[in-house]
Amino acid sequence: MVTKNRLFYGLFAFILWQTPNVKAQNFVTTNGVISFFSKTIMKNIFAETKTANAILSTKTNDIAIRINNQQFKFENSLMEEHFNEKYMESNKYPISTFAGKINEKIDFKQIGEKDFSVTGKFKIHGAEQTKTLTGKINIEKDKIVIQGGFKIKLDEFKITKPSVVTKEIADEMDIKVNLELIKK
Repeated sequence: MVTKNRLFYGLFAFILWQTPNVKAQNFVTTNGVISFFSKTIMKNIFAETKTANAILSTKTNDIAIRINNQQFKFENSLMEEHFNEKYMESNKYPISTFAGKINEKIDFKQIGEKDFSVTGKFKIHGAEQTKTLTGKINIEKDKIVIQGGFKIKLDEFKITKPSVVTKEIADEMDIKVNLELIKK
């Protein structure tokens, strides 16, 4: 388990080590919302987790997100079972992570909403991909809300579709992120 979580915890430890005044510069959540959606001719697939862990260092602009794949909830239990057993192989790859850095210089003391981009490394299903994503960051007094959406291709992360359901599942998933981080 230590190996699978090494990237997230390594970044987490780095952020804490680099930040002498932890309370003033880190924002965290243990209930971030991540969802994905796939629209096809046969059926739409939607799943969501409300248990994503995330940490943002306002000093270094580093952000790390950790998701337990088995925490995604589907509209029916059969979809959830297939997701965990056939696609994500959650027993073998229980955790998905993102570790990156916000590209813009953001004044985290200035309240308001801003566009931003983040470049970092996804690790999903044992495969790693570096991507740049865009979104909105809303800075409040003691809270930062990050929202964004992006697409991932299943084959980028070595997720294969059984030939029986090739037309039922899209090659690309729409991902939505909503993280409400509080000052720690």
